[in-house]
Amino acid sequence: MAAEAAVPALPNGGAGAPSGTVPVLFCFSVFARPSSVPHGAGYELLIQKFLSLYGDQLDMHRKFVVQLFAEEWGQYVDLPKGFAVSERCKVRLVPLQIQELSAEPAGYTCVGPIKNVGLTLLNTTLARP
Repeated sequence: MAAEAAVPALPNGGAGAPSGTVPVLFCFSVFARPSSVPHGAGYELLIQKFLSLYGDQLDMHRKFVVQLFAEEWGQYVDLPKGFAVSERCKVRLVPLQIQELSAEPAGYTCVGPIKNVGLTLLNTTLARP
């Protein structure tokens, strides 16, 4: 298995990022865009950032899962419950390949389907930024 590349720094080494933010590489499909989020940002803010970066490219009728690149495993893993951004990281939005979930397995967070007015996430509707 090929090793994943390290998360690239933001332009100017992240110097242009506001104080109290953390660089994050947001990946979807074949795209990867560096950005930053506030320190301690959680799952909902990551979803909002994905929508602002890739909203026009998302199939609004699919379900998605957010995954985090785990150095210790050398691959992406499902975002852990209670995850908060505390250091530079790489996350990706992955469309689920299965058609319908009757119940979500423990620890598995499913996003979607994405609605035109926002996104349904664990019974919470997030508006597009």
